[in-house]
Amino acid sequence: MTKFSLLSQEEMGTLVGDVKEETPNGNGEDVIMQDSSEVSDSEAGSETASAAGKKSSRQKDLRQKAHSIAHSKEREAARAKEASKKQAIAEHRRLDEEVNKLERRLEGIEREFRKLLGSVRVKPLGRDRFYNRIWWFDGMGSASLVGSGGIALYGTGRLFIQGPSEFDLQQLEKKAIEDNEDIDARRLEEEGPEGILRPSDWAVYTELDELDAFVSWLNTKGHRELALKTALTKWWTHITAGMRKRMAVSYSNPLFALHI
Repeated sequence: MTKFSLLSQEEMGTLVGDVKEETPNGNGEDVIMQDSSEVSDSEAGSETASAAGKKSSRQKDLRQKAHSIAHSKEREAARAKEASKKQAIAEHRRLDEEVNKLERRLEGIEREFRKLLGSVRVKPLGRDRFYNRIWWFDGMGSASLVGSGGIALYGTGRLFIQGPSEFDLQQLEKKAIEDNEDIDARRLEEEGPEGILRPSDWAVYTELDELDAFVSWLNTKGHRELALKTALTKWWTHITAGMRKRMAVSYSNPLFALHI
């Protein structure tokens, strides 16, 4: 049997008090370890937040750089498009000038041809639906349509109408029979009693209003009047300019007007 010494209650109380003084919380070591863990987690969190902040800042910088590059490319494309547009406009203007030069040159050639050869190979501008022939004699032979400085010149300043030939009248009547048409009634209705010309008759347009009315009367669905209107359009500027010039001279000189 093991021997041991019994302690009194006072001794036991003293021992228990000493133990409590040495370990007042009863779990001091655990508290210290817990504090160290919390500090470590806090530091790790700070490092993670810092890394996330750097990543976000970098992404923001990359986005700004991408936007800047995109805007730069858009500006370059806009400048290139504007430069191309300006170049196209300049080229169009240059071609227009070339066309105008060629048209003026062609018009000069036409005038020279009419002046030198027109009187030798003179022919009417065309015929209307009733085979009346339309003549314009200005700018032939030694005459000229344009003077120095581009001033308009004229020979007669008129447009002449010659009645249909006998052969033309026969063709006109033949076609009227085929179409079951009264050509005399039609001519009377469209030309009027004073406008019907016989083969030996001549008439003249002296006023611009008369000429405008005649051109408006032409029907371009027919091949003869289409060709006539095309010829009139080709020389229209010179025809009307000659008429105006003649009228201006006749109004300023009454004696001259008596002879025209």
